[in-house]
Amino acid sequence: MPLPFLRLPFLALRLVVSLMNNVSLVGVSLQSRRADYALKKCGKQNVSFFNLDVDEINSIRSSDQFELFLLETERRQSLRKWPVTLSVSVEGEFTLGIKKEELDFFNLEVHFESLQDIDEIEGHRKDLKIGDRFVPTIVSEDRRDIYTFWEDKTDGLIFVTEHFSRNFNMEINGVSINTIESATS
Repeated sequence: MPLPFLRLPFLALRLVVSLMNNVSLVGVSLQSRRADYALKKCGKQNVSFFNLDVDEINSIRSSDQFELFLLETERRQSLRKWPVTLSVSVEGEFTLGIKKEELDFFNLEVHFESLQDIDEIEGHRKDLKIGDRFVPTIVSEDRRDIYTFWEDKTDGLIFVTEHFSRNFNMEINGVSINTIESATS
C-alpha cells in the first residue's frame, strides 16, 4: 500500500524524509511541485538529480537514470551546471548516446525501434514522457538497454534529438552512419 506522502502530518513527514536516501528524495522531488515544496519545508533545499554523486547514480538502473534525467531537465530547463554530450548513431540500429562530459559514470544509450517490433524485445514495459509525448519503452532484463518505440524510428530519433537541442541548447557531439548498409537499403 503506498504511503500518502503529502497527507502526513509535518512531524511524521519530516521523519520519513530524514530516513530517505538522496536517490529517493530526487524521485519524490520530481513528482510534483507540491512534493518538492514539502521536501524543502522538511529541510531538503537542493534536491536534484544533478547533485547526486557517482555511486548514487550508479545505483540507479539505466531506464530510471534516463527518466530522472528527462524530468530534471524539464524542471530546470537548463543543463549549464551539468553539461552532457549527445551522439547519434545509425549503424544497423538507431541510437542516441547521452554522456556526462569528462566522466564515465553517466553514459546512456537509447535505442529507437519500430512500434511493430515491440513484442520481440523482452523486458519491463512503461510509457516514458519525452517532451509532450508518452513513448512506449522497454528496459531490457539486464536493465542496461533502453528501447523506445515509434511509428517511424527515424522520426523518433529526430524528435528526441530536436527536443534536447531546442529545449536545452544541446549540440550533437558526433554522428555515426554505416554507409555500406545505407547504400544497400
